[in-house]
Amino acid sequence: MVNSLLDDVNELLRLSYGEENRLQDIKRRLEDGLTVYNSDINYLKKLVEQHKDETQETAESESTTTEPEPIPEPIPEPIPEPIPEPEIKPAPKKKSSKKKKVGIAFGVIILSFFVLIAIGSSMVKEPTSISPTVIEERNKNLMYEMSDSELSSMAVDWDYKDMLRNPENYRGEIIFVDGTVFNTQRDIDLLTLYVNCEYGNRVICDSDRMFVDVNGINTWLEDDQLSGFVKVSKLSEVGRLSPTTGEFVGSGDYIPRTNEIKLTCSNC
Repeated sequence: MVNSLLDDVNELLRLSYGEENRLQDIKRRLEDGLTVYNSDINYLKKLVEQHKDETQETAESESTTTEPEPIPEPIPEPIPEPIPEPEIKPAPKKKSSKKKKVGIAFGVIILSFFVLIAIGSSMVKEPTSISPTVIEERNKNLMYEMSDSELSSMAVDWDYKDMLRNPENYRGEIIFVDGTVFNTQRDIDLLTLYVNCEYGNRVICDSDRMFVDVNGINTWLEDDQLSGFVKVSKLSEVGRLSPTTGEFVGSGDYIPRTNEIKLTCSNC
């Protein structure tokens, strides 16, 4: 089934049907053996059904073969008549010095040629590899420039308890969050966001919370109501700094940690 889905994704990408970003993400998950969500499978089936005729026509056109054109027989080349060899006359003795000079000059030219080749090869630099950190930074910049509709098409459904039980299934995924700021740490651009809140005369939140590494804006305050898109990173331990040593003291409780892509405040 994975190969069939991967073939469908490759064919849709080749024909430029559907949303390229979402198809590329589905392709990556299939190739890496990650979970493909039902919403993505249904999306693929819908695209294949819509463009079934085009994909069949393309497959039929590629399967047809044309007979090779007959190769014309080679025409024999005429045998050239023998050319009489010119008579070699002995060179005068006076020209021997000129021949020596020509030979020396020719040798110098050949030596210079090999020297230039050696210098050129030593000056050629090997292509520098791009570090994973640089690639990740470029991907972040691309996500920051995406519109809400593009991010929404890439976002996956999520459940808080399932994220705690199976964090690897959500690592690197984009999700939509809506919650209230509980705590901020401006020195490290980090805030704690309570999710699954009920808004009315007063805000009521349960214990579901996550860390958010903010993207440039570190002026969020407690009780700010934020909504938008974040990228899941890992589980991080909740704790506090010791008032005596200043060291981090963990509580043993772990919650999701995310990176902000685009968040907006509704009550600021």
